[in-house]
Amino acid sequence: MVTRLPVEVWFHTNPAALDTNFEAALLNLLPTKTLILLDRGFYHFHFLQQLINQEVHFITRLKAKASIKYLKIFSYDYSLKYRLIQLGTGRGGAPVLNFTFNRNKSW
Repeated sequence: MVTRLPVEVWFHTNPAALDTNFEAALLNLLPTKTLILLDRGFYHFHFLQQLINQEVHFITRLKAKASIKYLKIFSYDYSLKYRLIQLGTGRGGAPVLNFTFNRNKSW
């Protein structure tokens, strides 16, 4: 972010177009060890798995009814919750993803 300007700008002429229209372009653009911030329009496991496979790190919000299984608790106290979680159930051919989840009290 040396210039603080966007690297790429994409748009679709249809205002009702889904964010998923830009996934292939995004995957081709991102080098490994990149951190990106995603809105929930990109929230599906096949795309998230592709990011993980490319060693791209991401931050996104969980959906309200997300299926979470806690695999390991590293720290769980008043100010910090640091856990390894499994996201998803694997139903419908979707991959099950494992994440390290860190939540500070201030969030």
